Amino acid sequence: MVIDERSQGNTGPRGRRYRDRSALDAIPGVPDWPWRFRGENANDFGRLRLYNSDFPHVKVVEVEAPASYESVVDVKQYARTLALVRIDSRDAYLVDIFRVAGGTVHDYMLHANLQDQHEARTTVRLAPRDGRAHGYLNSLRSGKTDGLWLAEFLCTPAVTLHTFVCGAPGTEVFLADGPALRRPGSAPFLFVRRGGDTDCFVAVHHVTQSGPPRIKSIEQLPTSGPDVVALRVTLEERVD
Repeated sequence: MVIDERSQGNTGPRGRRYRDRSALDAIPGVPDWPWRFRGENANDFGRLRLYNSDFPHVKVVEVEAPASYESVVDVKQYARTLALVRIDSRDAYLVDIFRVAGGTVHDYMLHANLQDQHEARTTVRLAPRDGRAHGYLNSLRSGKTDGLWLAEFLCTPAVTLHTFVCGAPGTEVFLADGPALRRPGSAPFLFVRRGGDTDCFVAVHHVTQSGPPRIKSIEQLPTSGPDVVALRVTLEERVD
């Protein structure tokens, strides 16, 4: 999640934030690398809020890291919840909920394995856009939608990552080219943009091998409040 097209950092217009070493930071047998402390250590500000693997069919983890942005923009919430749901012994899907509060533009970023050549496509009708995004993304295409839509990353002739994204008013979907980072050349990057102070992005990721997705549809259900997310996921053989 990128806020206001700004990089995370511990130094910015809102001040400087560093975390000193503690005994719990020691990794047995691994020396500290030079930039881990008193350097680019914004990623050390994450907190594990929930981890549960008690149930055979659902594993859940939730993390937050508002401090990774607090020197750059005024961020009140920056949290992600992931639920791995078993379909059977062969397949699963991942529910992805990203909550953010602060800033004015929120970009939920998606890409596939950057070390491998792949393609990306979406069900949203896209049109060319001038300019660049995030400093490195070019050949922009974008389109707007308020409803449910699908992105697909064709990783190999047999493997496809399907991402079902729940709709929300004011959503703009971008597809762009950017540096592949882990190999020479470029790779497709997809990001979902919404404006406003508070957003909740809800998606379901599902990988298939040599066949169509076993997920037929997803639907976001009404709930008792904005902090609660409920989904109906329709599979070939059941409804979750």
